[in-house]
Amino acid sequence: MEAAAAPIQYLPALATHVPVALVHSNQDEETSYQNAERLAKTLSDQGQPNALWTTHGLHADSWKQPEYQKRLKTFLAEVFKR
Repeated sequence: MEAAAAPIQYLPALATHVPVALVHSNQDEETSYQNAERLAKTLSDQGQPNALWTTHGLHADSWKQPEYQKRLKTFLAEVFKR
């Protein structure tokens, strides 16, 4: 099941169509931070800008950080600017 859901298998094709932002805590105990680093490297190898924002805290706690909404809004504004 994990192999079928591995984002790294689909990221190269996805990144050619849409901008990608990665948010991952370097203290995540559920999903290794190295996974996010591999995804960021895959993007970089394809010429995509580094999209990895490193946060701190437990698994899925990044959204609780004060800067999260600001950075997400900035990213989305850039993606959807006309």
